[in-house]
Amino acid sequence: SNIDDWSVIKEVNELVQLKNLCLVSNWLKFIPDDIQHLVALQALDVSNNFLLEITPKLGTLQHITELNLITNRLTSLPNELKNLRNLKVLGLSGNHFTEIPSVVLEFGQLEVLWMNYNSITAIPNDLFTRVPNLRRLSLGYNRIREVPTSIREAKLEKVILRKNKIPYWPVEILDIKGLTLETDSNPLLLYPKGQKFKTFCSLQDPSPPNFANRIPTLTELCSRYLMHSLESIVACPLSIPSDLQKRIKSFQRCSRCNQIYYSTFYNVITFEKLLTVDVFPLPVLRRLCSSSCFRKVLEQNPEAYLLEWLEEMLESYWSYGKK
Repeated sequence: SNIDDWSVIKEVNELVQLKNLCLVSNWLKFIPDDIQHLVALQALDVSNNFLLEITPKLGTLQHITELNLITNRLTSLPNELKNLRNLKVLGLSGNHFTEIPSVVLEFGQLEVLWMNYNSITAIPNDLFTRVPNLRRLSLGYNRIREVPTSIREAKLEKVILRKNKIPYWPVEILDIKGLTLETDSNPLLLYPKGQKFKTFCSLQDPSPPNFANRIPTLTELCSRYLMHSLESIVACPLSIPSDLQKRIKSFQRCSRCNQIYYSTFYNVITFEKLLTVDVFPLPVLRRLCSSSCFRKVLEQNPEAYLLEWLEEMLESYWSYGKK
């Protein structure tokens, strides 16, 4: 029969040498504090239950390497779990999370993270730097709209992001060798290859924007100049106002020339063929610092498009096709 009360198995707490505990598909609504007595526990599987929260005492079990909490009713994890220094596999799919819990960023040894079928809207920018050993990331069936550029720091082997709201990928994804992506059922920008689309675009007014007309502001130019002049982004001269210091340190880098930029940049979409991707081709976003960099990209890839213009043309093109 299904277990709905931990007291029925209270004798388990006396098995101090127990290494693996599996209580899958029961009616458990909580994990008692007594679980802290299972000091040798290495793997805990309480998936497919009715857990609403996790006891902080679970964080005392420092030998745990696998924790499976899939298909419960969790919305958060206690910060005390950060003490699970040896955790390598974490299953949180099928719960009620709206974000990746902050404590996940404390699992420096984590290699596999399953968080399918939640309501997650964003991937933390520092996930890949805080969890450097992550090899497999599964975030399918969520509400994620963007993949952070910090993914270039990852050592990922497989990423599952099917059924989200992602229109394109950062160009940094191309730096990860041998990466397998599963991206189906996202609103990816479609590859506008074909004479019909090109003919349609040539008939439109206005034509593609003049990139040379996007002139950097004075603040942008000053910030770039000061950043180039500083020997370190940490030690800003005291004579520079604090608000400008903050701005100077908030720079980003051009995906082509690696030069810095702030608020004046170009969102350019190219379409890349990756052998390990389940769609062809993959829309990739390149943030460029200048019109000169855009022209260089065009020389290498004639079918590079300003994001705003491409979105507008594709929408008009498909609307025209339905008439």
